[in-house]
Amino acid sequence: MISPLTSTSESTLLTSNATSASNAVTSAQVTIVVVPRKRFSCTETSLQSIYEHTQIPFELVYVDGNLPPHVQRYLETQTQKHQFKLICTEHYLFPNLSRNIGLARVKTPYLVFLDNDVIVSSGWLEALLNCAEEADAAVVDPLMCHKEPIHEEVHFVGGKSHVWIDKLGCLCSRAKAGCIKGVGLGFQSASFSQHLASW
Repeated sequence: MISPLTSTSESTLLTSNATSASNAVTSAQVTIVVVPRKRFSCTETSLQSIYEHTQIPFELVYVDGNLPPHVQRYLETQTQKHQFKLICTEHYLFPNLSRNIGLARVKTPYLVFLDNDVIVSSGWLEALLNCAEEADAAVVDPLMCHKEPIHEEVHFVGGKSHVWIDKLGCLCSRAKAGCIKGVGLGFQSASFSQHLASW
């Protein structure tokens, strides 16, 4: 389960030359790409939840989008501790531009996009990976909650996901979930082009 603290959510994660939560070099199957959303105040809590609740090896790329200096210092300290890739920019970025910057650094079979205000729960990544593999799915959307206390109020679940390449060659996504309002691209195969042809 992924739980954003915002009232609307797009799950997005970045990739990196990262390691598992135990800091051992591993053969990760998934890259998490973290991108800026609407605020930077949840950066520390979100990053801590990733390392606390992710038990399988992963790589992490963090796109900062012109962070405030104190948040950038925090992330620089964490890159030393966890060995992930921090991509710094001198200007604010739209979420999809951030995702495309992170996507360019993915070398694993799977990719997770995560917004910088998302708090994950135990077993979240394993559940997404298992679902993608069992269903042979190109895209898997997670159950997402919102508001505090975290992980109590459902914001988004199920629906249809669409992934396409626009005329500029950028990855785009959209998800619909009936009467539940919210958009979230939670998990997608890094080699999704083969699936696009069949959609």
